[in-house]
Amino acid sequence: MENKHLIMGTAGHVDHGKTSLIKALTGYDCDTHKQEKERGITINLGFTHFDLDEKNSLSIVDVPGHADFINTMVSGSAGIDFVLFVIAADEGIMPQTYEHFEIMKILNVKSGLIALTKVDSVDNELVELAIEEINDFVQNSFLEEAPIISTSSLTGTGIDILKSEINKIFSSLNQKESVGFFRMYIDRIFTVKGFGTVVNGSVLSGNLSKDDKLFLLPENREIRIRSLQRHSKNVEQIVAGDRGSLNIAGLKKDEFKRGMVLSSKYIKPTKMIDAKINLLKNNIEINRWSHLILLMGTVRTIAKMHLIDKNIVNENGEALVQFYLAEDIIAIIGDKFILRDTSDTQTIGGGEIIDAYPLHHRRRKQKDVDELSLLASGELSEIISVNVRKSIFPRDVKDLSKELNIMESEVLKAVNDGLEEDIVIIKTENPVLFTAKIKEKIKNDIMISIKDFHKKNPYVESGRNFKELMGIFGKNESENNKIVLKEILRGFIESNTLKEAEGSWILSNHKVILNAEAKKKLEKIENLITKSNLNLIKMSEIFDNFNKDKNTEKQIKMMLEYLERKNRIRKIDVYFISEENYLSVKKKLINYLQSNSQEGIVLKDYRDLIGVNRKVAMLLLDYFEKQKVVYSRENIRFLR
Repeated sequence: MENKHLIMGTAGHVDHGKTSLIKALTGYDCDTHKQEKERGITINLGFTHFDLDEKNSLSIVDVPGHADFINTMVSGSAGIDFVLFVIAADEGIMPQTYEHFEIMKILNVKSGLIALTKVDSVDNELVELAIEEINDFVQNSFLEEAPIISTSSLTGTGIDILKSEINKIFSSLNQKESVGFFRMYIDRIFTVKGFGTVVNGSVLSGNLSKDDKLFLLPENREIRIRSLQRHSKNVEQIVAGDRGSLNIAGLKKDEFKRGMVLSSKYIKPTKMIDAKINLLKNNIEINRWSHLILLMGTVRTIAKMHLIDKNIVNENGEALVQFYLAEDIIAIIGDKFILRDTSDTQTIGGGEIIDAYPLHHRRRKQKDVDELSLLASGELSEIISVNVRKSIFPRDVKDLSKELNIMESEVLKAVNDGLEEDIVIIKTENPVLFTAKIKEKIKNDIMISIKDFHKKNPYVESGRNFKELMGIFGKNESENNKIVLKEILRGFIESNTLKEAEGSWILSNHKVILNAEAKKKLEKIENLITKSNLNLIKMSEIFDNFNKDKNTEKQIKMMLEYLERKNRIRKIDVYFISEENYLSVKKKLINYLQSNSQEGIVLKDYRDLIGVNRKVAMLLLDYFEKQKVVYSRENIRFLR
C-alpha cells in the first residue's frame, strides 16, 4: 500500500478548546506567537501532524475561532480532507460554531467528526444535553452520521477514543488524486537562517518535484525550488493532499502578499468572475447591486456583485451572479469562496466559480441567464459548448481542459460524444471547436476577401494566398485558426465554390476577360517594351506614353504583371525587357560559356557579345546569377 497523507482542519467557536485538543492529541502547542499566549486565543493558523503508522500521516491545521479571524480560518480550511468540529460542553452551540459549520459546508467539506470538549467542567446531565443539541444541529448535514466524542484536554478523557476515530475516518477516505497541474495557496511564509525563504500551504492539486517549473502568481514570476518538505522531512515530491513546505530562491518575506499562489503553469489573473451563490439563514437580503467581501483560499478582496437571474436574494436563497473584484485573483472553475458583509462582521453565504474569465454581462439578457444556468448545473457537453460560444476565436480541447479545470480525457470524451448543435468540431488529435456562427463569418470574410482581390486585380488569374487569408483573423495567427481556415477552404473546394490557382484561392468562375480597350493598352505596352530592344525601359517611361492619370497608372501596373505571368515580358530590377529579347541574350551567354567553360566571361566581354552598354550588361548578369544560370568568382561568371 502506498503512503497516504491527509489534512484535518479544526473548526468551532473561540475558546472551545481546539488548540488544547490538538496539543492533547499530538503533544504540540499550535499557539506559538507571543500575542496568542497573552490573549489565550488562536490568532494565526497553527500547523502540526502526527504519524498514524510508518506509511500514513495526518497533517493538522488549527484555525482561529474568534469572529475577528474568519479570514484566517477560511485560509486554513483550503484543501482540508475532513474536519474535527469542536464544541464545548459548557457553552454548546455558539455564533462561530454556526458560522464555521456553514463555512465547512460552503467549502464542500464532506467528512468529519465532532469533539465535545471540556466535559470535565460539567456534569453528565449537561453532557447528554449537549450531545442532544449537537445531534439536532448537524441533522441533514455532512456531519449527521459523524461520531461525537466526549473529551477533556485537561484530564485526557476521550483522547484515545478520539485518536481511534480519527484513524477510522483516515482509513475510510482516499487521498486526493494528484492529477492536473500543481496549485497551492501560500498561507505562511518565513525566513530560516542559513536556508532563506520558506513557504507553506496545502497542495490543492497536482504534484511537484524539486526540478519542476514553478510560478508565483499573480506576478507570473518563475521561481527556483531549493528543497521540498513534508512534516519537516525532506522529500522528492509533494502531492495533492499534502501540507507542503518549499524552500525557494528569489522571494523575500517582505515581497509576499495575501492571495499568492504557487502553480506549475501560468494561470491568467482575473478581476471578473461568474458564480453561483447560496445565502445562509441570517435574515439578510441582497439587492441587484451589492458590495461584499470575498474570501477564497488566502484571497480577501472587495467584490461588487451583480445579480444576473433575479433582482433580490433572501436568506437561504440561490442566485447566479457576476463579481467585479477590486484586485487580480488567481481562480479556476470549481473554486469555492465565502462571502461576508463589508463590515467583515458576518458571513452571509458563499458559492462556487462557474466561469473565471466571463464576458461582461452589462444587460441581463435571457441568453446570458440560460448559459450561466448551464455552466452552474449543466452536463459537461453543455458547459463546453457555453465556453466555446463566448470566444470569438476557435478553441481546442487542451485549452478548454485547462480553463475548465477538467481532465483532458473527460473533455475529449464529451467532444467525441457530441456537443450542442451549433458547435462545429474539427476532429484532429487535439480537436478544434468553434460555433456555426463564427464559421459562417469566416466563410463570408473569405469570400469578401477573394472577391475584393478579383475586383482590384482584374488582369490577375491568381487570388488570395493562405497568408493573406489568415488576415481575416487579425494578428491572431494561432495554430487553431490555421486548422479552421484549411478546413473551410477544403469545404469551398469540395463544393466547387473556390479553386486553387498558382498557390492561391480564386472563385471557381473567375476568368480574366479583356475588353477591347484593355487589349489595346496591353498591345501598346508590349510594343513599347519590345521596341526598346536591349536598352530596357522603366515603368515611369511606360507611364509617359499614356495620359497621366492615377487610375491609368494602377491599371498599367496590373497589365505589366499580367504580361509577366503570361511570359511575354520580364522585369529585371526596375526595368522591363521582352521575353523574346531576354531569351536571346540568355542563349548567347550560355552558348559562349559552353565554349569557354574554363575561362568564363567578364562584364566587358558580355557587353561586347550582346552589344549593350555596361549598365545593361551588369543588370543582366546580376539577374542571371539570381536565376542560378551563372555563378561568379572574382568578377568572372561561369555556367552553373
